[in-house]
Amino acid sequence: MGGDAVGGFVRELDEVLYGPRRVRRDFVAEVRDGLEDAAEALVAEGMPEAEARRQAVAEFGGVGEVAAGFQAELTAAQGRWTALVQFFALVGSVLMWWGVWRVFPGGGGAGWDDGAEWAHPLARALDYLQAGVALASVAAAYAFRRGGPARTRVVTRAVGILAIVQVPVIYLLSAALSAGVAPAPSTPATIASGVSAALSAWAVLSGVRCVRAARKAAAYA
Repeated sequence: MGGDAVGGFVRELDEVLYGPRRVRRDFVAEVRDGLEDAAEALVAEGMPEAEARRQAVAEFGGVGEVAAGFQAELTAAQGRWTALVQFFALVGSVLMWWGVWRVFPGGGGAGWDDGAEWAHPLARALDYLQAGVALASVAAAYAFRRGGPARTRVVTRAVGILAIVQVPVIYLLSAALSAGVAPAPSTPATIASGVSAALSAWAVLSGVRCVRAARKAAAYA
């Protein structure tokens, strides 16, 4: 761990933990402060500083033991964050496209009434799917308030998989709907498409992190 036992322990812990950066940094800072306080107490008792820092680390426990508890909390934090990301990405996209289709004159809404017969049922199916995923995200965020580490891993993994899978499904349905309605090209629709793509990428990336965090937590179980 290098010359400084406390610094080496903290660096190693930071490297093995996986989860939201801010939460991870808070955990690592908490461990660093605890070790520093323990070492200072030993120095005050007359122990040499280098030995005191090694002793503080030895009494604190191994990196794997400490990381196991923190990783469970990081996994839950990642799951909650992804559930919220997924919810707001969906709601944001729905409201944005509602504005494009209904508010902006000619903003992609041209051709709706003359679209294919199956366009309206498909649009309703897409609405129901998006609403279902949004509700599932809210339910998942609430589920993290109860249950132990095993449940947390399962819910986090499920949230991650849902975030990854729902994006291509909704994209394909939206592409089919656009083909059936044949909207007129417009600046609002182009902007909305770009924003939707960014929101989708955000959700997928967060979903991938969810799966990784759950896998990391399972390794310590």
